[in-house]
This record gives sequence, C-alpha cells and structure tokens, in this order.
Amino acid sequence: VLPRDEYLTTHANRWIVSFHLMGGSVYVQSLLFGVNAIFAGMLVVGYRTRLMTFLCWAFLISLQGRMPYVLQGGDVLFRVLIFWGMFLPLGATWSVDAAAGRDLSEKPPRQLLSMATFALMLQTFSVYWFTMALKSGDEWWVDYTAVHYALNLDHFATWLAEWIRMYPDLMKFMTISTSWLEILMPVMALLGGLWWPARMGAVVIMVGLHALFGTALKIGLFPWISSASWIVLIPGGFWDALEKRFEAPSFRARLAQLGTQIRGWVTPRPVRWRPRLAGQVLVAGLTVFVFWWNLDTVRTPVTMTVGGTSVTMETPKMDKAWRPLAWTLRLDQKWGMFAPFPMKSDGWFMMPGVFQDGSRHDLFTEANITFEKPAKVSSMYPGQRWRKYLMNLWQKKNKKLRSPFGKYMCRHINEGRPDGEKLETFHLIYMKEETLASGPDAPQCVTLWRHWCSKTGKTLPEQPWVTECKEINKSRQPVAGSVAVRPLSPKVARGLSALR
Repeated sequence: VLPRDEYLTTHANRWIVSFHLMGGSVYVQSLLFGVNAIFAGMLVVGYRTRLMTFLCWAFLISLQGRMPYVLQGGDVLFRVLIFWGMFLPLGATWSVDAAAGRDLSEKPPRQLLSMATFALMLQTFSVYWFTMALKSGDEWWVDYTAVHYALNLDHFATWLAEWIRMYPDLMKFMTISTSWLEILMPVMALLGGLWWPARMGAVVIMVGLHALFGTALKIGLFPWISSASWIVLIPGGFWDALEKRFEAPSFRARLAQLGTQIRGWVTPRPVRWRPRLAGQVLVAGLTVFVFWWNLDTVRTPVTMTVGGTSVTMETPKMDKAWRPLAWTLRLDQKWGMFAPFPMKSDGWFMMPGVFQDGSRHDLFTEANITFEKPAKVSSMYPGQRWRKYLMNLWQKKNKKLRSPFGKYMCRHINEGRPDGEKLETFHLIYMKEETLASGPDAPQCVTLWRHWCSKTGKTLPEQPWVTECKEINKSRQPVAGSVAVRPLSPKVARGLSALR
C-alpha cells in the first residue's frame, strides 16, 4: 500500500533508519524476517543475550521505520523497552549465558540497582503519568464520560464493551478509577521497593487493568506489551517464594548436568550484573533526555500571581536540534491514548467498486453494497494493522496515502482476474458516526477518494451509491440516538456511589 519510492519521496524521515527499504520483494522481506527470527530465538534462550537484544532492537526499529502508518502506542512502548533492555543483565540467570558462565547453584544478587533499572521503571511509569497529564478534558475530570465515549468507538468495541455500555454509573466509576490507578499505581510500585507485597499488588492491579482494556477494546498488542512492562517489576520476594518449590535435589542435579553440557558447547562468558561506569553515565544522560522529551509533549503554561503580578511559567522547550537523536534511537514517544479525551466520532468504511462485466460489490466486505451499519464494526477489519492504516487514511493530514492505496487495491483485486472481469473504478467512503452523551448520532456519508484502475473507468457514468450518499447527507437529521440502559441493583449502585 506504500511502495518504497512513494515512501522515500513523500513520507520518509531522513533520521529514521530502515534497512527494510533495501528491497520490496517478498524474498528480501522473508530473508529479513528469517534472520530476525533467528536473533529472537537466541534472545529467548539467552545466548549472547546483550548482543541479541541489540540486534532485535535494530530489526524492530527498522521494521517500524518502513511503515509507520500501522503503528500504535504498544509498538512505541515495545521499542523503548527493548532499548533499555540492552543495558540490563537480561541473560544473567536462567539462560544459556548463565549456564555457560557460572555454576547455577551460585546465588544471584538479592537486589539489582542501576541507572538502567531506574530508566526502565521511569519509562514504564511515564506511559501513565504523561498520558494523564494529557487527559485534560472534562470527560475525564468533570462529567466522567471518558469511558462512555471510548466504549462507543465501534472499530474498537467488543462484546464486553457493548455490555458495559448498558451501565452508565459503572462507566463513570471506571473513568474515575482508571484515572487514579494510572496516577497512583506507579507511585505504589516505586515505593514498593521497601515492602515487596505493595509492589506486587501494583503489578497485579495494572496487569488486570490491561486485561480489562484488551477484553473490552480491540487495541492490538498494547495490553500485552504494557503487561510485560509490569511483569518486569515483580519483586524478588515473589521469586524467592517460587524458588522454594524447586529446591528438590533431583531438580538441582538436572540443572547442574545441563549447565555442564552447555559449557561444552558454548564458550564461557563472565556474567556482568551491572554496566560499567561509562554505561551508567550514558543511560543517565538518555534517561534525562527521554524525560525532557515527554515533558515537551505536555508543555502547558502555568500562570501564578506573585505580589499582585501574574507570572507565567512553563517547562523549557526542547530545541529542535535534539530531535534527530530521538528519531535515530527511536526514543521519540507521546502517550496520548484517549487524550485529551476519547474520540467522539468513528464509523465504518465502504469501498463500492465497478467491474468490467458490470458487476458491483463492496471491495471491503466482498458483499453487496449497503449503507446499513454492520452488526460488528470491529470485526470488519482483517487485523488491527489494517484498522490503524485505514483510520490514518481517514485523516485529512494523511490524504497523500490515498492514491498509493488506490493503486494497491487495483493491483490486488485484478491480479489473476481474466480480461473482461477486472476492476474499473471504486470509491472509498467513510460513514462517520458521532457519539453523543446519550449514544450514537445519525451517520454522515463522506467520500474520501475515487480511484480509476483503467482509462475506461473514467468514462463510466455516476454510480448509484454517489447519489445515495448525497441523499443520506441531505435528509440527515442529527438527533440523539437512544441507548439501552440497564439499572444497577440498589446495593451495587450504593457501593459505586460511595467509592466515587
């Protein structure tokens, strides 16, 4: 959908490196994915862990740099977590490196503290603190309708979202609790280093919160990657308790035997628990840089009255000269999920097309052309990457993506079709639906693009769906939609009211 020449001339950032641009054929990309899979497998078993972490990070940012229009917040978190992982002793225990480099009966340090561990924790917590700083809308802090609007986004919503939408009080409570959990749980995890059950509680709560997000909304890998960032913070006390279950002498003997075998296959390498001083200084500088970058995304002037004079203060703005550093290392980030408030409009796509034999159907659904709302909008997309890409097509700032997409659809549809049955022309239509406080409003028909696959397609008369689209907008009467509301039981309602 976005060939290399089109990407390089129109969309590329020269500071973002991508060796996935070296070839556009299936063979080149398959080779790159195959090599990446080998490095990932070595990282999983912990062989040359630090080097494999670096190579997996390099392949990841290269892949993401090739097609940025299918990325979401989970992908950004993925790449920055792997970046900080390069400075951590990920292979120091329970790995091929550990088995080859030391006796498995040797106890690792009880605690690990370095600039890298601090950077990883700060990165994890920044996702929540800075997204809450950006969530400035009344929907989050005044009328508590943010979850209502989020769950009414049909291209995300699952069966659980549809069920929760029936309980307005529950949605208000979820708005309030989500806001405070995202602020307080990182603090609880940070202070929990003094008492490990507190940190364990924060981990369980946040993983549960992401499980709820992932069940109610189809948001791709984000819940999984976010949960992984919290699992890293599981305290040592938990692992100590778990280890007691594996104290059997036979289990230890098998581990020792495996370590002996591995040492016969792999050259022993010393285990380094903490980075060298130069590494600590580098990580400290990058940590300050990333925190400064995040502050720059939420720069909001604060006005104070001092001695009768109004004084406006704001964080120093990052100089543009620093931005290439973030783009090259792919430390650029902005945690604006549902900020300053969730989108209040969504909809569904239609791609009615005309073929040489006169047949017509929707290229998106491969069914008859209809303006009726699908029963399950979130299930229309082949996957979350397609959903993200098509939603980018909808945005006016990305209109340059529409022509390459049209060319792709012509190639994709006509490949293997005999002459006389090929696609001539199609329209890309978006049925925009606003979400009101009471539910969805009447949809509006928006024609985003018309593409011709052949010269004869340009000579075809106006298609009936064009007229129907105009009629829908002409007769459209924006009215508040009705939404099914199921009252909570009095006991549950009182409980939610007390918590609020």
